[in-house]
Amino acid sequence: LRDKIKISRLQLPSPEAIVATKTDIFEHNKEATDAEHIAMAKIQKHIQSIVEWTDTRLVGYNSNRFDVPFLRTSMIRNGLNPYFGGSIKYGDVLHVVRRLACDNTEFCDKLIKNEKGKPSFRLESVAKSFPKNSAEYKALTPA
Repeated sequence: LRDKIKISRLQLPSPEAIVATKTDIFEHNKEATDAEHIAMAKIQKHIQSIVEWTDTRLVGYNSNRFDVPFLRTSMIRNGLNPYFGGSIKYGDVLHVVRRLACDNTEFCDKLIKNEKGKPSFRLESVAKSFPKNSAEYKALTPA
């Protein structure tokens, strides 16, 4: 599922979110196809169809702090049950990257550093830090 959801005039994103994503609200709403309640129903139906035939794990980057709560809140706001009978497990790649940075000095050394000289765990920085050669990546990860 991929589409733009119309932004409700009753629930505008924070100014910080608009600036961070560089979203033009008016242009976004012109391009958007579904109102939130329709989009959330489609998302719930899609996830439910997956849950019915397999073990389900939703994986994202920093998803435990943003995506999962946002999805749950949006579903609840639109009268939908976001829990799927407790059959969904969640995975957050940010936790894996932080763990690797703590346990593997070579991996940590590869990470782009922020202005304070500390490893940057921003998704863009981590993505740029990964080696392009899979053999080099395998050498950095624990067995």
